[in-house]
Amino acid sequence: MALLHKLRRNLADLIDPESDRQRAPAPPATATRAVSAELLYDRIRILVPAGRDPSVKTGQVNLISIARIRDRLGSQWPHYAVNADRIARNAIERYLIGGDIYARWKDEGYILVFATLDFHHAQVKCKLIGDEITKKLLGDETPDLTDIRHVEVQADGTVTFSNVPGFEELVALAIGQEANDADASTVPPPIGVVPSSPVAGTAEPLSPAPPLAKVSEPLAELSYCYRPSWDPGRGIIAAYLCVPMLPEVPGSTRRAQAATVLQDDAPALEKLDFTTLTHAIGVVEGLVREKRRLLITVPVRFETLCAAAHRRRYIEILRTRLSPEAASLLVIELVSVPDGVPEARLIEISSPLRAHARAVIAQLRPDITDFSQFAAARIAAAGCDLSEQSGSELALMQQMARFGKGAAKAGVATYLRGISSLSLAAAALGAGFSHVDGDAVAAIVDQPRGVVQFSLLDLYKPAIKG
Repeated sequence: MALLHKLRRNLADLIDPESDRQRAPAPPATATRAVSAELLYDRIRILVPAGRDPSVKTGQVNLISIARIRDRLGSQWPHYAVNADRIARNAIERYLIGGDIYARWKDEGYILVFATLDFHHAQVKCKLIGDEITKKLLGDETPDLTDIRHVEVQADGTVTFSNVPGFEELVALAIGQEANDADASTVPPPIGVVPSSPVAGTAEPLSPAPPLAKVSEPLAELSYCYRPSWDPGRGIIAAYLCVPMLPEVPGSTRRAQAATVLQDDAPALEKLDFTTLTHAIGVVEGLVREKRRLLITVPVRFETLCAAAHRRRYIEILRTRLSPEAASLLVIELVSVPDGVPEARLIEISSPLRAHARAVIAQLRPDITDFSQFAAARIAAAGCDLSEQSGSELALMQQMARFGKGAAKAGVATYLRGISSLSLAAAALGAGFSHVDGDAVAAIVDQPRGVVQFSLLDLYKPAIKG
């Protein structure tokens, strides 16, 4: 008990010295995951029982240090301190889930305790929080100035800190751990379960992904076209969805979206995801060489990335074949996202993708109204495809309005695909969708045509539509 008391006192003083406690403002009335040093200690005591190996579970306990931000602002820091604390707390609150908690530590930063994340995923999440703090305080062009430190509570009650790797290395380590888990079992982890990780330092170096397999027979006649996406707010078309196409039946001249043709052929659909990614990378690299600033959106099935081995291979292709300049032009769209996917699973899949692309967006069912997990996972936009829906235009408009309202409540941007009439286009604008596409907006094209000025009046000009 004496050792436990010492540990409690040392950690409490480290996180919240008595002099600081006297000056601390009253806690806000709104719900928060911020806790007192005493409660934080109780959680850490459960994770790291006194006298045990301090590295057993302390990958879940990390310090986000804002010391470099404070140093960057110099003498101006006192003027920014309150705003910086508000930004940091808001960012932390958005990312924490379930039983996660945190506490302020002096003027240095924030200690976070994750209830379920493993060693590497906890640190990746801290890096994402740190990046958001830096950008919201100092601007989007500012590189991340926060430092993430691993907290270790030794058996004698002392607290130590150690630096964690950079973001790229963290993502690689997390992916490497998933690959090790996949090798240990042929059964992929169920949705919502974060794969367990060995003790830090035992992960094997990330090996190069195997070369892409030769396209199977179902994809022998694969081709691509592009769907222009209109940004009504800016009045331009500057993004194009890469759409893989196949003959409706072998040898036919009539073509349809490849995912529709393949239907339930899971192996072919997985190969389609990888083949389409490789094609899209070639397109954006070509845009970089031509100095054209367009966005290319590449779809990938959520189910494909749920398997650790497939996810590792997908990230490896992005990491090794995509230049940083080309990555700034690539948007990854998660399609066929299941209902009720847990926030932890979304973060697990989307976080490493964001490290190698401009943004990650998610296509959902149009009857979704709760977007909180997508906001927490930093999904850049949520959308739906009307071409896959049936029903009257009035029913579709009502769904669009509910979808847009739910997303706006969570602070998530929205997009809409498959608009087939001018009335649906007008309803989409009224519902606040930030990007729209479909035959009523602009016809599908063989190649991206560049940035095009496109106003509301252009919706009524058939010549613009092809």
